[in-house]
Amino acid sequence: MSQLEIARRWATRANLALQEAGHQVLATLDPEEANGNLNSGEPVILIEVENATYETWTVTEYKLRFILISPHRAALEAWEQLEAITADIRDPLELETAQLSMWQPDNGRPYPCNLLTTTTTEMD
Repeated sequence: MSQLEIARRWATRANLALQEAGHQVLATLDPEEANGNLNSGEPVILIEVENATYETWTVTEYKLRFILISPHRAALEAWEQLEAITADIRDPLELETAQLSMWQPDNGRPYPCNLLTTTTTEMD
């Protein structure tokens, strides 16, 4: 399974978890789409495969990063919002770590974010 396929699968899973929790948040792989949502005032999760470890010829471990980004520029206000969303998706996305930070698109100012990670092992 490719890294892109894994990211797409987890984007679908994240969108379902967000929908079930009642959050208007888009999970996407596309940084431009993420930036567009932020400019529209909506939070977004940008999903990246941080790395793939080939444990055997048929088993691969993927470390995924979910960058949960708030459109609010005031960090403290945004981080409260992000932590509330994180609490609702923690179990469905099997989150392992979280770190409050900032995310900056290529052409703009930084946004408050919560860097979330999980690990999954897949067999080909």
